[in-house]
Amino acid sequence: MATDNRVPGIQLRADEEVVVIVKPHWVVFVRLANILIIPLIWQFLSWKNTVYVLTTQRVIEEAGVISASQVSVQLDKIQDAQFLSAGILGRIMGVGHVMVQTAGSASNINMQAIPQPRQICDRIQNEIAAAKKRDLMQMAQAMKTEAVAR
Repeated sequence: MATDNRVPGIQLRADEEVVVIVKPHWVVFVRLANILIIPLIWQFLSWKNTVYVLTTQRVIEEAGVISASQVSVQLDKIQDAQFLSAGILGRIMGVGHVMVQTAGSASNINMQAIPQPRQICDRIQNEIAAAKKRDLMQMAQAMKTEAVAR
């Protein structure tokens, strides 16, 4: 049996010669890129273009890789804010989700994979309470001004 050094591991018969050696086309790497690299790039761009903002009046989510979208919820419209630290890794790393729920489901905000979800949830609830207090103070001031005007 003859061997051909160009093809390790293949034993040629005595009356056999190598005619062509063909390797898979490099396009196989493009398929691997689709499986591995493109989702990583997409995930990075998604992370880079997502931001959650808590103000004294609203919770805002802005996101989008190809087109941007923004959801804004007034603090007085929020019915509930909950957090979830999923799994051991989430607990150890201090990563989780915060769900901000309103009466209309279309305007809910789900903050995904954020650091310190318990603290963020507490801050949202504190801002809701502060906003209610400010509203009551403004109503009392308006009633007082109206009473003085009479």
